[in-house]
Amino acid sequence: MTASLTSNLVAIGSAQDRGSFLVPCLGFATAEQLLAETTRLPIDTETDGPQLGRLNFEPLFSGRCSYLPHNTHDGLEVQTILTGDPRLQRGKPSWARLWNHETPKPEGAYNVALMVEGHRQYSSWQRHTNKHPKWWYRLADGTRDCITVWGSHDSAELTGGITLNHSTRLYAARSGRGVVYTRRTLFDNEGRPEGSTSGIVLLEFSILDRDPAKDDMLKIQLVASRSSLSYGANKHTEAPVEGLDRVWQDLVVKAQNAFDRFCKPVSDETEQWRVRFLEQRDKLRENHRAFHSEATFTNSIKGLSWQEALQMVQEPWQLKVVIDQHCHSQFDSSPHRADSTGSRVGRMLSSFDCDQTRRDELQGMLRDFVEPMDPLWSYTGD
Repeated sequence: MTASLTSNLVAIGSAQDRGSFLVPCLGFATAEQLLAETTRLPIDTETDGPQLGRLNFEPLFSGRCSYLPHNTHDGLEVQTILTGDPRLQRGKPSWARLWNHETPKPEGAYNVALMVEGHRQYSSWQRHTNKHPKWWYRLADGTRDCITVWGSHDSAELTGGITLNHSTRLYAARSGRGVVYTRRTLFDNEGRPEGSTSGIVLLEFSILDRDPAKDDMLKIQLVASRSSLSYGANKHTEAPVEGLDRVWQDLVVKAQNAFDRFCKPVSDETEQWRVRFLEQRDKLRENHRAFHSEATFTNSIKGLSWQEALQMVQEPWQLKVVIDQHCHSQFDSSPHRADSTGSRVGRMLSSFDCDQTRRDELQGMLRDFVEPMDPLWSYTGD
């Protein structure tokens, strides 16, 4: 395949592809057949059929088999599944056209789907309300781990497969059952773990292409979507599997075990930020509680200029104190109403006499502590 065709494509399961779940393809017995036919295949993303995803994938060469993802049907992503795409409704199949029956397929090509099994990721976002402090959403929102597993219709185990990395494999099939399993830690308004939630989404797919008088179609069926909620630090209960057949139950157990092995209910980055944030918040609270003491940081900067006070900042909570004490009307450029705190702080730091390393350090303190602590950071008045 020429560079012009692959310049904007990504490899299935690569660092750029964290969420693919099911990728319909044209399969070829040899790489030579695939390469010989690529110039005949459409490369634009225009289609009159439904879109199931957003990525265009590179061809995959593995042993004697080669796969060319349909670039008008990029694949089903776990994000689409978990956010409740209206095309995936229980009891109502979703259809995608794979090939127009009036157009001959390339020589040796056949329809197949690549099932991505293993560690996947998706984005989770909460509706922001006054029920939680602003910083809490740094714990609730963002990228989450999940696990996908696959099985055939009559067996929970698949054989063969292509290893992408230590936690991800690909299987090629024309039909199958898939499970997406999620688990995440819940936090209270003090930033402490208070429980967890887990969920499963079950889907089936099949490729229908036996009738030469009809288009080749991909059928996807949402079988079930279940979740559970538990309270108590470091405790979780699993989504119920009652009423599911043995194959589904085995797949769910496999997904749960794989999650324990490859995934985390809260990312290391988020947990490190949480611990650091709570530590800084406690120091700020202690400084406020001891306001009568001459030894507080607040009292130590009262007689200083804002430049001198900024020079004394060593930790994020201290920057918060300096801003509260010194970042006022002298940094306000609005003639009619008060600027937002964020605007004033931006002018303050841009005028601070320091090198770029120090400026970057203070910006990091703003981003990780001061701004999340201020619910009115961007507020300019009603």
